[in-house]
Amino acid sequence: MATNYTVSNGWTLSGTKLYSGVTTSTVNLTSGDTVTVSKGGLAEALTLSGGETLSVTSGVTSNIIISSGGEEQLFAGANATSTTVFAGGEDTIEVANPTNNALLISSGGILDIDYNAGKQNAAATLLSGSEILFQTTSGATVATSGANPTSVTYGLQKVVIAGSATISTLSTVTSNVFVEVTCFAGGTQILAGGNEVAIEALQPGDSVAVLRNGETVQEPVTWVGSSKIDLSRHAQPELAAPVRVKAGALADNTPTRDLLLSPEHCLILGGRSIPVKYLINGGSIAREYPAAPFHYYHVELENHGILIAEGAQAESYLDTGNRASFDNAGTPRLLHPTFEVNPTSERWTTEACAPLAVVPDEVAPVWEALAERSASLGLEVLPPEMAEDPDLHILADGQRIQPISDRNSRFVFMVPAGTQSVTLASRYCIPADKMIASQRDTRRLGVRVNWMAVRSDDTETILSADHPALQAGWNAVEGQGKSISRWTDGAATIPWENVAGAAVLTVCCEQIDQYPLYAEKARLVA
Repeated sequence: MATNYTVSNGWTLSGTKLYSGVTTSTVNLTSGDTVTVSKGGLAEALTLSGGETLSVTSGVTSNIIISSGGEEQLFAGANATSTTVFAGGEDTIEVANPTNNALLISSGGILDIDYNAGKQNAAATLLSGSEILFQTTSGATVATSGANPTSVTYGLQKVVIAGSATISTLSTVTSNVFVEVTCFAGGTQILAGGNEVAIEALQPGDSVAVLRNGETVQEPVTWVGSSKIDLSRHAQPELAAPVRVKAGALADNTPTRDLLLSPEHCLILGGRSIPVKYLINGGSIAREYPAAPFHYYHVELENHGILIAEGAQAESYLDTGNRASFDNAGTPRLLHPTFEVNPTSERWTTEACAPLAVVPDEVAPVWEALAERSASLGLEVLPPEMAEDPDLHILADGQRIQPISDRNSRFVFMVPAGTQSVTLASRYCIPADKMIASQRDTRRLGVRVNWMAVRSDDTETILSADHPALQAGWNAVEGQGKSISRWTDGAATIPWENVAGAAVLTVCCEQIDQYPLYAEKARLVA
């Protein structure tokens, strides 16, 4: 049975000895155990090698060795010195700039920068074969010396060091820019010649059936991309979770068998390319959340075309700048590909096999017809269980704090002195999941914030919805002039670097009428 140990103010865990003054005890860590080092606590001379976790909230660590299955997690206020990570071990930075000196990542070891961690000033040495994971929603810059290349920019990627390197700065920039990827799941049968072939068996040069101007022609494959997806490590798994289009969902015997697609993959319906995520109805077309990693594949032709997949019309690969989402692209691969269509991409208007449909007026009639068909097949379209309470709260250095006041759309929170990071947290709603034809919005929407105010001592700072420091967890600004607002995604970072003492945080915001309860997503994200 896993045990949680806390090393608090005045206590030291040195090897297996836990002591404070003359009080001592023995700690023998086993798989699943967690050691939390809080303010004033010290953990030193520890070896984590069998599934143990060292969680440093605001304490100090020294001379830590991490190998297979072990992990050190650094939160706000953490001070770590002389940490060595061997193969299978992981050092995770959860917030901006904990103190992390003399960090050594050996071959097979992992340095994991969480998507909310921001800029890191780390004194780290990376040996050949070590890995850096960037869990950001935009770009990340690695400034290194002694490595090849010496300075590179990535977004959502795993970087495998090809030579020993030292790191001076890791800069992660979060925004609401997503990379679009559209794929078939492994095992999908593609019409090729007069036969069906599993997509993963196709090779460049193989001929596949393509619909051109209403006629079926044979065209050569120019490239087959593949991408391994692990939803358990994805910040927003619904952006990558496969969508199952059940047999007969589109028309009689179409598709002939269940068809699994990435959310962004377009089906060709009524002469338009429609991302399958807009057609989800929970009955005949539904998301799935595999617990195990899986593969997506895509087929590229000389020109964007219509393939026949499990008897249904689906697009071939259209390169809109997302080739790095595939494992075999010949470039560093994105760590967590996200699945957002860019409707403004010029290639959709100049090279697409069918016009892209993403606005509600274009998609809603198709969704409604397929939802009615789903019901006729005995697959009833049911809205998810709903809750009216947004469960609005903040996380101050990871600790949940409820509002002390909630009146007239203003929520007031007391934030303790010394707090390093604050997150505005709530339930979230993906409007399309309400199963209403006119609501095809697939963003995560938490609460709509008009403004925030931070009062500390005699100083008050107003954060408007368009404040440039609102980055991680914030959707794009909406409205104009005095009526601007901004939706959170359910976990929005509030800048707190310049707040020294205790503070009063006031949030003026509005909620959605009802929030779906995402039990299956919560298990993956938590």
